[in-house]
Amino acid sequence: MMNKLKLFIFYIFDSFPFIKNTLRIFLDKRYLYHYLQGFFTSYSSRRVLKKLELFFYRERVDIYKNSTFPETKYKNELSNEGVIENPVIISGDKAQDIKNYLSDKLCHDPEDRDSQYFKISDASSNIKRAYYMCEDVVKAPHVLEIANDLTLLNYVTEFFGALPSVDYIGAWWSLPNENLSLTQSYHRDIDTLHSLKFFVYLTDVDENNGPHIYVEGSSNSNFVSSKDKMHSDGEVLESFSAETIRNLIGPMGYCFLADTFGLHKGLLPKNSPRLVLQIIYSIKRTPFGPKKPFLSSAEVKNINLDTPSSVIVNKNIVNRKT
Repeated sequence: MMNKLKLFIFYIFDSFPFIKNTLRIFLDKRYLYHYLQGFFTSYSSRRVLKKLELFFYRERVDIYKNSTFPETKYKNELSNEGVIENPVIISGDKAQDIKNYLSDKLCHDPEDRDSQYFKISDASSNIKRAYYMCEDVVKAPHVLEIANDLTLLNYVTEFFGALPSVDYIGAWWSLPNENLSLTQSYHRDIDTLHSLKFFVYLTDVDENNGPHIYVEGSSNSNFVSSKDKMHSDGEVLESFSAETIRNLIGPMGYCFLADTFGLHKGLLPKNSPRLVLQIIYSIKRTPFGPKKPFLSSAEVKNINLDTPSSVIVNKNIVNRKT
């Protein structure tokens, strides 16, 4: 009986997305902004809205203007091409430490409504992606230090024109499967106006292990898309030359910073699973991270939380009152 009720509720929500979205906004106010900005999907309209948004975040803008962050080397490359490889160096040992810490933590399949939590060693053959909980990933060794790396923060701050916050930190496995998952087709991330994503491979990744594919220059293009829309390879190649398709491969610890408003996808792994760490920087929060900061100051090591900049960067994750 309960399963039939659940199926009926899912049917109502899928058939009437307005009801589903209204309920989400009622339960989590972050969805209101998330949905509203999603109506503006062209590069030109979002560029204007980004400038308007900065008027409401003057403190962050002022910190950027008065900042003394280390000089960046590839600022123009990030703006023009949309992605830079290895903006900071992360050793294979650090990546292995993170992977080892997560090995016994629970995962879930975001594409399965009935998914139960499981360890990656117990993942069934039908699972395409296995996500760890943000609360576990953030506590992994080195993760918050990486998220607060001054060089990395400078890239993001210069790109936004304002100091960012860490919006979400996650990690997930992509597993060999006969069917594509949702993000294994080309798409644009249209989740908030100011957003950059930093990825770290926690396994060795070559052409057969699910590399990230990015279309250079697409973040500044007028390619027509919409929120959550997937595009075929043929659609993308009609608008961009094959030379702009960048296949991001590298050993454990390889990393890249990307404007994921640009077209991108993850290839389906063929030989072995891929584990990736992702840190999302934003100005206005998305609904993807926890609703409230969950780490106490005592749990955060090697990060100075007393500066105004550090407070803003970590405000969505660290509760300084505990």
